[in-house]
Amino acid sequence: MVGFATKELRLYLIAVSVLLSCVCASHVGASGDVVSHQTASGGASRSLLRATTTSSTAAAAGKKPLLSEATDPTWKQWEQYSEMGLKHPGFPEHFSDLKQAEVYKEWLPKVRSSPATCVVSMYSRDLLKPKMWGRYAAEINLNWALSQGHKYAIFRDRMANSTVSFGWSLPRAALFMLEQGEHECAYVFSIDGDAVVNNYKITVDTLTSTYLKAIDGAAVAPKILMACHWHHGKDGACNTCKCSTRASATKSCSEEVAMKEFVTNSHCGVNMGVYLLQNSAQTRMVMRWWAGAGAGKCDWQGDSKFEKKQNLAEQKCAVRMKAKWPQLVDVVHAGVINMPSWYDSRRRQMKLQVGDKNVKMDACFKSKTVFICHTMGLRDPSLRRRIFERELRQKHKSLVEWSAQHHEPYVTLTDLPADDSEWW
Repeated sequence: MVGFATKELRLYLIAVSVLLSCVCASHVGASGDVVSHQTASGGASRSLLRATTTSSTAAAAGKKPLLSEATDPTWKQWEQYSEMGLKHPGFPEHFSDLKQAEVYKEWLPKVRSSPATCVVSMYSRDLLKPKMWGRYAAEINLNWALSQGHKYAIFRDRMANSTVSFGWSLPRAALFMLEQGEHECAYVFSIDGDAVVNNYKITVDTLTSTYLKAIDGAAVAPKILMACHWHHGKDGACNTCKCSTRASATKSCSEEVAMKEFVTNSHCGVNMGVYLLQNSAQTRMVMRWWAGAGAGKCDWQGDSKFEKKQNLAEQKCAVRMKAKWPQLVDVVHAGVINMPSWYDSRRRQMKLQVGDKNVKMDACFKSKTVFICHTMGLRDPSLRRRIFERELRQKHKSLVEWSAQHHEPYVTLTDLPADDSEWW
C-alpha cells in the first residue's frame, strides 16, 4: 500500500468526485445513431456513474436510461471502490485521465440476449485509425457480438497511468462492465484487441453450459472462466498443470506453489487474452481484488525484467487469484476460448513458439472449429494487419449472412471516417 498525505488524499478525492460527475459513455444502437446521456440543462454529458441524473432526461426523450442507481446499487459500490483505489498506485490517474465521451463506446443489438451478455475489448486510438489492424479485428468481433444479441463495448484509452503495466487496463475494463449491474451485464466476455472470433457458431451459452458448472464435488459452480497456454487437454483441462486447473473441490494450490509453477512452466500460466465472467457479488469482489493488484500482493509492473517487458504483471496476479479462489476460477486449455493464432490444429504443434522458422502466425484461422484465434506474441503490426484484413475480407460475406439470419444489420467500422469525432 502507498500512503498519501492528508492534502494529497483530499486533492485525489476531489479529482475523483469531479470525474464521477462528468465521465460520459455513449452507445450506438443498431441503427448506428449515437445516443449520449445529457443533463437536464442540455449541458455537458453526465457520467454513467451518475446515471440517476440522466433518468428524467432520458424518460422525457422517450429513451430508456442505460443505468440507474435506483435499480442497480452496485454503482454505489463502484464509487466506494474508487475511493479505496486511491490507496493503489496509478488509480487516481486512472480516473482523472478519463475524458467525457472519449474513452468508452458501446453498440447495442436490436434484441438483447437473455441473460444479458456484454462483450468488451480495448484498442488504443492509433489502432482504430483507418487501415490499422484494430479496425479489422473490432469489426469482426462487433458483428459476432451483435448477432448473438450481446452489447459490444470498446475502450480506447489505457485504464491506468504510465507507472503501472498497461495490462491492468484489461481487468479494469471488464470490472467497469460488471459494475453496470447483473441486469445489464449478467455475463462479461473480455476479448483482447488482437484476438478475433473465428467460429461464429460458438456462443457464450455454449461456454456457460459446458464449463461454468460444479464438478468434482465442488459445492459451488465457478464464476470465472480463463485459459492457460496449453493448447489441449482432457475435458478442457490444461494438460499436466497442477495449479492452473478446472475448478473443483479436490484440486487447489497454495499461492507459493502456484507462483513456482508460473515461473517454471510457462504453459501453465494464465493468459488474459480472453475470459468470461458471470456477474455476481462474489465475482465483482474478486475482480476488484485483481484490478487492484491483489490488494497490494501483486507487483504493478511485474517481478522480473522479463515480466515487465512482456506486460505479465496482471497475468501473474491472475494465477494468485486462482490459488486464492480455486473453486470460483475455472482454468481451461487455450483451445476452448483463446487459441494462439500460430497453433495448427491439424499438426497439433506443441513445441513451436513465436519466432521459430516453421511457425505460421495464421495457422489457427484455417480451422473451422476453433472459437477464437489470438495473435499473442506477434510483434509485427503490419503482419497482424494483413492477417486480420484477409480474415475480414474472406469471412465478410458469411458474417453479413450470419448477422442477417439473426435479424441484425451488419455494422461497418473499416469504412468509417478517419476523423473519429464523426462516429465515436
